[in-house]
Amino acid sequence: MIHTHIHDLGPKTHCPLSCGVIPLELYLDLLLGAGYAGLLDLELSADRFQEGRGGDPVYASIERLAQHLRRRSIAGGRTLPDGL
Repeated sequence: MIHTHIHDLGPKTHCPLSCGVIPLELYLDLLLGAGYAGLLDLELSADRFQEGRGGDPVYASIERLAQHLRRRSIAGGRTLPDGL
């Protein structure tokens, strides 16, 4: 696999990750733990951009990914509790 599409769910599919419906961190850990090294393709429908919770939903999606990947990196592949 060279890439995987990621998005959250809301009343519809292809929503920003800021919706918080799917357990994104769990799925990322499973992918990365299995050796996945491909691209994470943030797949959002243009009409869903305004459905995020405040702020810029695209930026919030990227930030959620980045925070989790930073926690994994600091923990040497293990996940640190939220807030660290």
